[in-house]
Amino acid sequence: RRVQAGIGLVLVVVSTTIFILVAEGILRLIGFQPPPLSVGDRVLGFTNLPPHTRLNTVFPEYPGGMIPVWTNNLSFLMDEDVQPRKPPGTTRIAVIGDSQTAGAGVNSESYCTRLRDLLKARGVPAEVLNAGTGRYSPFQYYLKTKREVVPLAPDRVIVAIYAGNDIQDLVRYD
Repeated sequence: RRVQAGIGLVLVVVSTTIFILVAEGILRLIGFQPPPLSVGDRVLGFTNLPPHTRLNTVFPEYPGGMIPVWTNNLSFLMDEDVQPRKPPGTTRIAVIGDSQTAGAGVNSESYCTRLRDLLKARGVPAEVLNAGTGRYSPFQYYLKTKREVVPLAPDRVIVAIYAGNDIQDLVRYD
């Protein structure tokens, strides 16, 4: 009886594996590619999608089942483009971090956008740059800040350390 159960289990595992491999092969043959959420980068390992990318990612738990992912002219997850020189009389704040900063919803729901809206509601003319990228480590924060944020001459830089995985990410090999 145990031998029959073991043989049955092996057959289920093998047939499921074969089905998955055949299904993947068919999807590849017809050209299906899941949308990438990042691109390779020689310095950073990976970074956000290219400038002005617009795509919808499937996320069943989100209203409508999709999350629109938009990048601006600097590949930041923001709806509005950023000019190299900040507008006169405006405080420029850059926020660097991982997916907690980048956001897991539409850009208008990120805490960076909420911060900008709160400051404006209090009469502070502020531009808040969302320079977050999912899966970044604190070392990548430093590299991205040096390369992409400092040239924008922000008045303040907020580094958002996520205690959940940032220390572990320091030893991750990509």
